[in-house]
Amino acid sequence: MLCPLWFSFVLVKIRALGLTRYLESFYAVVLLFGLTQGPVLSVFWRSEQANAGLSPDVSVYGLFMFLQIPAVVILFSQRQQLTKRLFPLIALMSYLMWMFASTFWSTLRSQTFVASSSLIMTAFTGLYFASRFTIREQVLRIAVAMQIGLLASWWAVHRNWPGVETSREQWKQDCTPATGENGDMCKIRFVGNWIGIYFNKNSLAPVATVGVLSLLALIWWEARDRSKPWWKARVAILADVVLLNFLVLKKTGSATTLVAALVAVGVWIGWSLLRRIVRSRQEISETVRQAIFSVFAATLALGVWLFAKYESSFASLLGKSSGFDGRTNYWSVSWDAFIERPIIGWGWLAAWFSPEFRSTLPESLTNDFFSHSAYLEVLMGGGVIAGLMFLGFLLWAGEHSTRAFLEREGGQWLVCISVFVLVSATQESFLSGNHFFFALLIAGLTSGLIGEETLTPTSS
Repeated sequence: MLCPLWFSFVLVKIRALGLTRYLESFYAVVLLFGLTQGPVLSVFWRSEQANAGLSPDVSVYGLFMFLQIPAVVILFSQRQQLTKRLFPLIALMSYLMWMFASTFWSTLRSQTFVASSSLIMTAFTGLYFASRFTIREQVLRIAVAMQIGLLASWWAVHRNWPGVETSREQWKQDCTPATGENGDMCKIRFVGNWIGIYFNKNSLAPVATVGVLSLLALIWWEARDRSKPWWKARVAILADVVLLNFLVLKKTGSATTLVAALVAVGVWIGWSLLRRIVRSRQEISETVRQAIFSVFAATLALGVWLFAKYESSFASLLGKSSGFDGRTNYWSVSWDAFIERPIIGWGWLAAWFSPEFRSTLPESLTNDFFSHSAYLEVLMGGGVIAGLMFLGFLLWAGEHSTRAFLEREGGQWLVCISVFVLVSATQESFLSGNHFFFALLIAGLTSGLIGEETLTPTSS
């Protein structure tokens, strides 16, 4: 009896002191930090049991669920004013419900039920960010959350915590251990890529890359609003932090998100120029906005196709081997699985955990559990129906958000982060539940549909 009364008393005091917004901002940062997955999975997956079982670790999913419950409660407890552009949100809900329904025909129902529930929760988390924070508030909280993970990783590496760096060994030439000596005498150990508090280099690199992008956005806005005092000092501090973020990204040795980041920067610049053009005109018709989005979407699709076609040339520029670092092997077996069940799929995230599918895997992939492509995961999980639903949401939400991209304060961030996530998802299974990329994508594509009416900015 005393606990509820004490809790109510604390809530009243918090509201009286005006701390509600600060506490929610703190929670939002902690939530994003948790959804980077490293803080949670490094605890549960650093053991040798990381990939030992074929069923989901309930404790892991439970902790992710616990982190997101307050966001979902706040989302549905507020009286949020929606715009009349409801169809993209309906398309999103249809996609989520289809993936949840795939539990009924899944080849591993326990896996699909938990994974699809997590997918829904994380989508609601994205809607929470879109509805509760302005665009600049979102970016600031994203930047802070990324810095926590990067600073913790930096500390872990420099304190030589176990498992924070990859390593490899090479035999010395013409070295033969003397009698009774250990063979390790002839080995040279090379310290490799940074992992930090995360579970591999490709989970740390996205955090560093999003950190760079969010900080660059803050620098852009600070430099634009030069009338504010001390803007040069703030820009200098942010620039230093950008360099630290980029250094961590370089230390990972991962190119998974690097290309996507370059594309995102180009998108930011392009849409900033478009915003200047729009600002110079009295009114832009809906037809013109639709044409702008159509040309942009077609150009983006063409760019991805050209990159895939000439991947070996791009890989050599980045100092990487062709074949997307072996991902084509994963994509091949995943595509075969989709062709086997093309209409309704295997059930969301069920195929790679199903004994039926795993029995056909080549030996080189027997220790792996993901396609390394979010789009193949969608097709495998829900078939062509899920693929069309997801594509419909992307196109519908993008087209209906074009006005926000062009006119809302900081609107270029929405299209920038959405494109970044979508391009990154071609090489990793980022569009899944409990991952901050999926939450960022949903926030990016729905911030223009939920909450405040579109405002014309004073500048780009």
